[in-house]
Amino acid sequence: MRQRRSAERVSSYPTTGRCLECDGPLPRGRRRYCNDAHGLAFWAKHSYNALVAAVLNRDHTCVMCGSQDRLEVDHIIPIADGGVVLDPTNCRTLCHACHVQVTAEWRRSKAEANQRARQEKRWIEGKQLALQQKGLGLPEG
Repeated sequence: MRQRRSAERVSSYPTTGRCLECDGPLPRGRRRYCNDAHGLAFWAKHSYNALVAAVLNRDHTCVMCGSQDRLEVDHIIPIADGGVVLDPTNCRTLCHACHVQVTAEWRRSKAEANQRARQEKRWIEGKQLALQQKGLGLPEG
């Protein structure tokens, strides 16, 4: 049976008593921003759409081939590899064709790394099994 949540509202932001935009003190009744304008300003800087607009405005063309057609924003260090999501220094502008090519190369390298890791694991397990069969197993703990 599913447990009921308490009536208390859970916030994803810690309550620090400071405005997230200007770091000023929060007036009574406010949780994140000292006024509505600061709330809008914060989200304008911390939204993915704002990031995309800033990167496209910064680069203007594909950084790989110079094309200006079908521009997209690419994370230099992919998010899956620990790249920062909303950091413009981790982003670059690519045309669709270059973005597809870069993504395919990244996927291929990840697949190769995963395959090498699986092969190494099987090799180690095979060596351990051979040692156990000879009565020379690795000591426990």
